[in-house]
Amino acid sequence: MRAGAIVSNLNLPAEFDNVKEWHLTILASESRAAFLGNYLLAKAKMDPSLVAIVERTPDRAKQLAVYDGIARLRPIWDAISEEYDAIVVPSAVDEAPKGLGNTGDPFVCAIWTMLGVPAINIPGFAGKNGLPIGLSLVSSRYNDLYLLQVAELVGPLWEAGGNFRSKFLDGP
Repeated sequence: MRAGAIVSNLNLPAEFDNVKEWHLTILASESRAAFLGNYLLAKAKMDPSLVAIVERTPDRAKQLAVYDGIARLRPIWDAISEEYDAIVVPSAVDEAPKGLGNTGDPFVCAIWTMLGVPAINIPGFAGKNGLPIGLSLVSSRYNDLYLLQVAELVGPLWEAGGNFRSKFLDGP
């Protein structure tokens, strides 16, 4: 509001209630496809968790229903998001985890990937450990360049008010 932005809350309609379940279905079926070649060439060298993914037979009817459901959401999302310059959403559940062993839960951003919409993370806010709290801007499909222009304006504002300083971008 200080910089002239108008901010409001947005609740997605009930059509979006199945997104988390759909994400898990897609993750299982596409992970199977991604690791199948390695499985056929060198199953013994694979981590057992990956072997289990490949050996799990996907439910084809469920998989198709999920893809069809996501396709139905795309024009609904476009109609919603066209009313805004950009929509601010979390990039992660909480502050970034310490260390390099885990990048956090990918589910928060999965919806934007499934919908095929542009999303850009803008660092600026820091949590109690000094690590970034991820916020992203999202928009409607095929609105990438416009979203980048909005991000170019929002980025400095968040950086100025959010206390996060990247040691990689700002130097040692």
